[in-house]
Amino acid sequence: MESTGIYHEAIALVLPSSGFQIIISNPGKAKKFSQSLGLVHKTDKLDSYMLARYGDAQYERVLLSIKRMIIGIGRGLTASLPPHHPAYGSVLGGSNS
Repeated sequence: MESTGIYHEAIALVLPSSGFQIIISNPGKAKKFSQSLGLVHKTDKLDSYMLARYGDAQYERVLLSIKRMIIGIGRGLTASLPPHHPAYGSVLGGSNS
């Protein structure tokens, strides 16, 4: 959903407790994303389509960042192990040999 001053806040607090995942977007960034999709006319139907696509794109970006962080932590942990330890080199399918 787009950040709309205070108007989005109440629903943004309720939706997650009802099982919905939400991403609050900066209206300027959402507009640029809409333009990148070639959406030039502004209707509620097109806005909802664009915001759903924008949310998917942001969600994938967040997942990739989390994955990279976990991999970095894992590499840091296994790097401190002696080479004969069973977990040595096991991050991302590395081998123990």
